[in-house]
Amino acid sequence: MNESSEQSGPGQNRSGRVRYLIGSKDRALNAQLAELLSADAEAVVLRKLGDQTAPDLLVVETSPEHAEALRERLGPEVTIERDQPLSAFERGREIRHFQEGESR
Repeated sequence: MNESSEQSGPGQNRSGRVRYLIGSKDRALNAQLAELLSADAEAVVLRKLGDQTAPDLLVVETSPEHAEALRERLGPEVTIERDQPLSAFERGREIRHFQEGESR
């Protein structure tokens, strides 16, 4: 596995690759995706989450253009989303303001 720790922008490394979460509800399909993406020169499988032989989710680094091509090729049964940092407090503020009748 090749993981770059140097970042050139939010979520993007110097090679132009971005982290994506890729998977489906079908863990057998996720295993096939792991094999497919491991052999793909334009993608780097960084992690397999869950069972290593039938993962729940894959963390993959690739270019935004290649991610879009994968979306088109793999179809709607496979979800490909850009990995985003989790923030426990941002959503809470939005909900609180909404409940208080404020528009934020």
